[in-house]
Amino acid sequence: MPANSPFPYDFIWGAATASYQIEGAAHEDGRGESVWDRFSATPGKVRNGDSGEVACGFYHRYRDDIALMKELGLDAFRFSIAWPRIVPAGRGAVNQAGLDFYDRLVDELLAQDLEPFATLFHWDTPQALEDAGGWPVRATAEAFREYAASAFGRRTTNLGSTPGSATRGVSMRRAGRVKPMRSLPLIICFSRTVGQPKRSGVRCPTQRSASPLI
Repeated sequence: MPANSPFPYDFIWGAATASYQIEGAAHEDGRGESVWDRFSATPGKVRNGDSGEVACGFYHRYRDDIALMKELGLDAFRFSIAWPRIVPAGRGAVNQAGLDFYDRLVDELLAQDLEPFATLFHWDTPQALEDAGGWPVRATAEAFREYAASAFGRRTTNLGSTPGSATRGVSMRRAGRVKPMRSLPLIICFSRTVGQPKRSGVRCPTQRSASPLI
């Protein structure tokens, strides 16, 4: 970085994505249904009937995409973990195939000297939890705690619960402008890291919930 750059010397340049936007493989390796799967499959909800069922095919092409990131000179990759890929029914059995995918993804990022930044939740609530009442029901927060526990302890060094736009997203949903899920708790965004993290333009801001669940 040039000496006269307005960015700090340790600023991390990276790319950011969300699982439903890029992964595809919506019905593969035990992944459960998310609210976006149901919403996108409902006639009239999405223009042209588009969905993330295939998307960018990142689930199968992640190595090629990481090679492109490396070629671009990026330092980091912020991705989200699909809750329904880890816990298909929202609660209960953990899908090992889902955990294995994210392990392979992190391995490849580290092999290419890209720092992984994982987000636990990017608006893809498991449909089974939404059917049971969604985020207004405390059981959903308890289910999130269980899901988060299955992700903690993995090899990613930077882990956050929601994308940095959480507050904006919540306000839109509470105003009824964005579907497919019910309202989201206002403060669930936090960051837990290992070691001394660098400054970053892609990390979820540190913010702890007043709830004893998190």
